Parts: sequence; structure tokens; C-alpha cells
Amino acid sequence: VQQRRFQHRLSRALILAAVLLAVAITGFTIIHFREPSLAPKRVVVGHFENRTGDSSLGVLGDIADDYVARGLAETRMVDVIDARGKSAPSAELARKLGAATVVRGGYYRTGDTLYFESQILDTRSGKLIMSTQPAIGALEDRMKVVEQLRQRLMIGFAALFGRGFEAWQAQSLPPNYEAYQEMLAGNDATWRLDNNGALVHFRRAAAMDSTFLGAKTMMVLAAGLERRCALADSVARQLAGSVARLAAVDRGQLDWGEAQCRGDWPAALRAGRAVVAAAPRSIAFNVLLSVTALELFRPREALAVLESSDANAMELTPEQRTMRSDFTGLAYHMLGEYRKELAVARRTLRALPDVPFLRIDELTALAALGDIKELKARRAAWFGRTDLLPNGVWTPSQIDLCVGSELRAHGHPAEARAVLDAAAKWDRNNSRDQEGEPVPLVCSVRLFAPTYYLGNWDEARALYKRMLAADSSSTLAHEGLGALAARRRDLTEVRAMDDWLSTHPHSENGRTTYARARMAVLLGDRERGMSLLREAFDQGLSYRAYVHLDPDMEPLRNHPAYRQLVEIKG
Repeated sequence: VQQRRFQHRLSRALILAAVLLAVAITGFTIIHFREPSLAPKRVVVGHFENRTGDSSLGVLGDIADDYVARGLAETRMVDVIDARGKSAPSAELARKLGAATVVRGGYYRTGDTLYFESQILDTRSGKLIMSTQPAIGALEDRMKVVEQLRQRLMIGFAALFGRGFEAWQAQSLPPNYEAYQEMLAGNDATWRLDNNGALVHFRRAAAMDSTFLGAKTMMVLAAGLERRCALADSVARQLAGSVARLAAVDRGQLDWGEAQCRGDWPAALRAGRAVVAAAPRSIAFNVLLSVTALELFRPREALAVLESSDANAMELTPEQRTMRSDFTGLAYHMLGEYRKELAVARRTLRALPDVPFLRIDELTALAALGDIKELKARRAAWFGRTDLLPNGVWTPSQIDLCVGSELRAHGHPAEARAVLDAAAKWDRNNSRDQEGEPVPLVCSVRLFAPTYYLGNWDEARALYKRMLAADSSSTLAHEGLGALAARRRDLTEVRAMDDWLSTHPHSENGRTTYARARMAVLLGDRERGMSLLREAFDQGLSYRAYVHLDPDMEPLRNHPAYRQLVEIKG
């Protein structure tokens, strides 16, 4: 019996050993013959095949190989391997050299016309990634055709691996690499909120090729953001005959820019949704759709879009990451989830510690939470670094106006007054430019000087009088003087300011109507105030989420129509 048990155990052991040996051998075989890993940004440029039937044109293939390889190297987006002189086919060579991408193509002629075609292929599967538009020209201008081919491929790789074209399948591509660089510069300016600078670059790109519609639709978008609606309308008219053949992103840029000029937020929402459906990784439209959703009190929809992808995986620029974080925080703020708002600001601050916008987001979240001790500590640490408060961009006064307004809106009047008092003192000590319009921080776009909210009416009135004397067309001066007149019950001045505001609409849709609503509320006419506020919304008022910061609108807070107007809708 013992012998049988021993033999049984020995048999099991031998079987197990055989299995383990087989696994080991198989594993070794797999490891030994495994295809080398392929680098996503390494590309083999194969030889362009002469299909003309004319051997004298064979040298064109060598020239094309060289031009394309040099052009792709110039982009600095990919590592280029030139396959000229290699005996192995380009795909086989790419596998051996670890290149994930292959360029191949050929050229042929019809009469005196020369055609170059090219494809970008996936090495492992052999599948087509992108087929570029053919380069076409006269045979006698063969070098121009080769240069056109090079530009086509440089743009193709810019779309695949460069910044700004993550949704390339859904938008038109620039005609050449120079136009691509102009578009990139314009996009960067837009993210810096320099829409006028962006327009310069988009205009240059459009001038390079009249068929490049994407540059023109970006002009409409940038002009709409800057409220240069005459320009937006002019370019839109040029595009009228091409609307049906616009790619999804281009059509969205046109529709969103036109909607912005009309003050039509629902139309802008439809445009944004259409683009994100066609190009879900479009960074620009992820933000634009979110902004639009927030303006229509749909913070959950904004969050669904903003949090649908990983910011690190998308390789966002600092400006893109800042804006994405800012609107994510605002969405949480609108939902009353202030701890999540604070977490978003701090998470982004760890990556971008010196961005003022993010520090404002942190302070306003702390204000909403009522964490006064932490707010004071963070504010003191920030204001102690003058390098983070460049002149003419953000001033301590404007930041304190935001923070103080948040504190007051969330039930901390004493703390709010202390912060606003600090803001007023800063203004008095730095009065060199107090007659001008304030820095347009989002939270202070329609707020007045700190002295107004401290109840220093005479000081505030003197400020707005000086502002009006310096610029008789100042909307802010008329708004401030109108509100102060309403507080004094000076009906003559109220009527004068109301008449001026009603006949001088601001470039920000609905702003002057909002100012008239404020005056009505301050006079105690809640129904007229509510009617004008609804009209301002219908006109396309921006920054609606910040209406809750305006203490002059507090008498409307319990009005049923007001609650319906600002309720969360999605």
C-alpha cells in the first residue's frame, strides 16, 4: 500500500513538473519571440513609389523621402527614421526599429499633371490611420508639388500628435504647417483670454488659403467671445455658402460664436452638445459646453463633461488646466458642495502653485465654508508674495472684493466687512488709477467699489463722478451713480441714469438691463426689478451664477420668479 502511495505521489510530482516545465518553456518562447514594443511617436518614412511609368522621374521619390523626413523632424513631435536604402519593406523595418507608425505613398501623372498621395499607417495592424489630401500640380512645378506633400504630412502628424487638434477627424486641418502654427498661437491666446490677439493669428491663417474654413470659424468664435459682433457677423456672412460642408467642430465654432453675439445661451448649449458628441476629446468645447451649461444653471451637466476625462491624460496646458479647474469648482459651488470645490482648487494648486486664479478659487471656497481662520491664513500667505499679484492684472482690492462678497452672501457679515475694509484701504493707498474701470475678475464684473458696500456713499459717489468725468461713456459710472441715486431716492437722477442705460446697451449682453433692475429693487419696486432681471437673462446676461453675490439683489431672493429663474435645472 505504501509503495502504491509512493508511486502515485511520484506520478503526480512528475506530471506537475512536466506542466511547470512546459509553462516555463512556453513563457520563454513567448518572451524570446515577443515583438519589440513600438514607440507611439517613432515613425518610419518609407520610399515613395514611382507609378508614373517614367524612370526619369524616379529621383522624385528620393527627393520626396528626404523632404518628408526633414519636415516631420522639424515639427519635433515625432522621432523620424528614413527608410531609404533599407532592403526591408518599411512596415517590417518599423517593427524591427520599434516605430508604431509608417508613412508610405507614391506618385503618378496624368498628362502634365503630377499627383502625390500618402498614407499614415499603424505598424502593428497595418490599418490606415490617416490618408492625406493628394498633392497636385504641374509636372514642370514638381518641387512645389513635393513641398505641398511635405506640408500635408506635417499637418497630418500635427493633427495626430500635436496640441490643439485632438478632435482632428471632426474639424478642418490647416493647409500648411505655417497656418497650423498660426492656429496654435491663436488657440494659446484664446486660453489666455486674449481674444483680440487670437484674432490676429486666425486672420493670418485664413489669409494663407481661402478654402481653410476652420480659421474663419475660429475668427467668429473669438470675435463672439470678445463681443466684437460686427466682425463676427461679417465673417459669418462669408461662410454662409459653406455651412453645409463644415466639419462638426468648425460648425460648432461658428454656431457658438454667433449665439454668443445674440445672447442666445440655449443655442450655444445646442452647439456645444453637438460638438462634444462628435469630438468628445475637444478640450475647447469641453470647456465651452461647461461654461454654457453653468450659465443655464445646469452644473451637473457641466461636471459630467468636465470630469469625463483625466486632465493629466489630456496633457493640458497650464491655462487649460486652470480654466477647467475654475469651472469645475464653480459647478460644485452652485450645487452647494463647497468642500469639493475647495478640493478641486487645491488639487490643481499642487500642480500650478503660482496661478492667481486658483488661489482666488481657494479663498472663495473657504469663504463659502465659513472657515475664517484658514481663509485668513491663506490670504495672508498669498498677499505676502507680491510676485503673485502683478500690477494691472489682479489687485488685492479686487480679490478682497470677491472674497468679502462671498463671505457676506454666505452669512458672515462681520468678516465680510473686515475684508471689504481692507480692500477700500488698498484703493485709497493706490489711487493712481481709481478713475478707470476695475479689473474684470468674474466675480466683480457687476460689483461696485468696496466703499459702496461699506456704506461710504459719499466716497463712492465721488469715485463714480470722477470716472464719468474721465469717460462720459463709462457704463460702470452710470451704473454706480444710478444705484447711489436710488439709495438716496433721488428720482430725477435715477430717471437720467435709467434713460442713459436703456439707450446705451453694453457689449456684455443684458448688463445695462441688469443695472436698471438693480435700481428698481433699491427703490423698493420688486416687480419691476424682477421683470428687468428676467429681461436681462433673456438678453443673454453672462456670469449669472454670481448674481447671488450682489447684495442689492437680496430683496428678490424670496421672490418665486427669482427662485425659478436661478434654480438648478440640470
